[in-house]
Amino acid sequence: MNAPLRCHFSPAWPRVLLAMLFLLMPVLAGATDTEMGGGGKVVWARLKTPSPSWNRHAKSDHLLLEFIHNSTTLDIDPAWHAADVNSLSQMCAYPFLFCEGLGFVDAAGRRNLHEYIQRGGFLFIDSCIAPDINCRENDFIATQMEALHEILPEMRTEAIPPNHAIFHNCFDMVDGLPNTRVDDLPDWPPEGLTAIYSQNRLVCILSVSGLQCGWAGIINSRTHCTNCMKMMINIYFYAITH
Repeated sequence: MNAPLRCHFSPAWPRVLLAMLFLLMPVLAGATDTEMGGGGKVVWARLKTPSPSWNRHAKSDHLLLEFIHNSTTLDIDPAWHAADVNSLSQMCAYPFLFCEGLGFVDAAGRRNLHEYIQRGGFLFIDSCIAPDINCRENDFIATQMEALHEILPEMRTEAIPPNHAIFHNCFDMVDGLPNTRVDDLPDWPPEGLTAIYSQNRLVCILSVSGLQCGWAGIINSRTHCTNCMKMMINIYFYAITH
């Protein structure tokens, strides 16, 4: 039997990650070993907001973390973490935060997000496609953009093209962005990724593709589930190394 495929990174990768962590030391001050994953582990954290759906599909995050462990050389903490949007110190313990949406975040939380991003943090927003969570794609996008404009008044947006490195840096996503869709979602047409820039730094990516729904198995397809996890790894690595 062939050995499982593992995504290996150049010797420069550990130095890049350590450099990022050291650059964030002022941000990370006060973080506990638990917050940092302990023992130098890479961690996966969700942004906790007042939304009742902030942890949507979090119970399936262990599948993503297992995939990262088995497919890459990263020492990833097998448990997912949470950072409260009302606690800047909790947020700043993680250079990358996964977020289901910003619609319920109040002014104080948005100020924390502004400071988190200014200190070097990265935010990835990925919609859940369930109609009882997000009814219409356009409404979800409008809500996120309204919040992001308040958080980053100087921001600019760009569509991420299919030849961008984010689609090819670890896994070659030859079919592009995997979109989790089911037949009864006419209000969720497939869309690409949107990059949010602040002072020429990519600080946030907005996705309406339902990657988290994909690795949670909403579609009964192992291939789609795997492709969603591959895409998430590509986004994570790009965010951490740029």
